[in-house]
Amino acid sequence: MKKIYALALGLATVFAAGAQNDAKSLYESGKKAEDAFNKEIPSALATGQMSPENAFAIVEAYNFYVKALPLDSVPNEKGKVKPVVSKKIVTSFVNHTKNRSFENAAIFLYQAGKQYPEAYHAFMIAGDLPRNPLVGKDGAVITDSIRSNNYYNAGLCAYSAKAYKESAEAFKKARLADPTNVDNFVYEIASYQYADFEDQALKESTIFEAAKEAYKYHGAKNIFIFNNYVNKFFNNDEIEAANAILSEAEKNEPENGNVQLLFGLLKNKEQKYAEAAERFRKAGDLSNVYGTLLDASKQLNLLGKNALNEIDFQAENAAELKAEVKKNYFEKALEIANKAKALPDANNQINNIIDDINYSLENYFN
Repeated sequence: MKKIYALALGLATVFAAGAQNDAKSLYESGKKAEDAFNKEIPSALATGQMSPENAFAIVEAYNFYVKALPLDSVPNEKGKVKPVVSKKIVTSFVNHTKNRSFENAAIFLYQAGKQYPEAYHAFMIAGDLPRNPLVGKDGAVITDSIRSNNYYNAGLCAYSAKAYKESAEAFKKARLADPTNVDNFVYEIASYQYADFEDQALKESTIFEAAKEAYKYHGAKNIFIFNNYVNKFFNNDEIEAANAILSEAEKNEPENGNVQLLFGLLKNKEQKYAEAAERFRKAGDLSNVYGTLLDASKQLNLLGKNALNEIDFQAENAAELKAEVKKNYFEKALEIANKAKALPDANNQINNIIDDINYSLENYFN
């Protein structure tokens, strides 16, 4: 997390001057920062405004306290442990957990504009602290749903700062706290995709594991997630596994057009072209998603050209076969393409497909 920590150093120097590496000195530096925050927070909550320096002061206090705690438990020269500041620090943690201070600080930092690294730290503490054993049962006042939302906001902050490994960590914590929110999974996977991995295989397996977990809770409803789950089986030619997953998804969601599209692509890989075409037709009938309709029309058009080339035009039933190809492939592909074109997010790709289909209809069937 070097990148986002480095970006946050700008606000991390106000209360650090003179801080020593002993528990009492660290506590005093933390208390100074905490007092600055406590002094300003009532008026800030009333006005909806707080300076970044004062908002970040509570994060500074937390950082000092975290450093002080283990030092406060170091045995003295007589081998005895006599904590001096630990109880005060725990009390501070409990109070600020109950008051949602770190969450409020994070919001003020985010609203200040481009304070994404600082807001990230505050949101992460807001998510972590309620389940810290030091806080104990007092942390129960902050539900997992609230914690998940704080982690989610931390992820957005890191994502905005293009710190994708940090955003992935935050979104993963968000979905562990609340796996019912599909956006937690979506942004986690997107973060992995943008993040730099030295090991490409590790990157792919990490994305797959997140998508697999998402499938347990959300099935095939989210196209982005489900496609990332199924991609592993497609890319590795794990045909049997892909068939099993798609069959399960189809059973659970028989009206899911994207599942039909993926089934069609799988049947193409198996060279079962008639089955593939039927799947693409179903995808076109069921879906109202532009990308699904675009791909279904494109694939059906390509299969139509192949089917046309397979006809023996010397055969007695050649005209009948040609009419079937026209109806079941090209005209159906055109129907699906026009459906896609009518959607508000349509782009010029669908126009190119329509032009290609019309060219085939005009030149091969007249």
